[in-house]
Amino acid sequence: MAGKKNISKQEKKAKKSKKTGKTLCKLQKKLDDKNAFEEYIKLVNDGKYLCKKCGRVSNLKKNLCKGTSL
Repeated sequence: MAGKKNISKQEKKAKKSKKTGKTLCKLQKKLDDKNAFEEYIKLVNDGKYLCKKCGRVSNLKKNLCKGTSL
């Protein structure tokens, strides 16, 4: 099937999340909330992108300030 991207299960779960629109910098400020901490772990556990600005790693590029592929 041409044009379809191969998306991992983790990426699908992260895309469904309400918080994936935020950068990791913003989520990190709320880590004292248990739900935010679990969400943060889901976004970084299999990092494929690196932020050139802050050095964080994420599964999704949109969660980084200046993401680049690893």
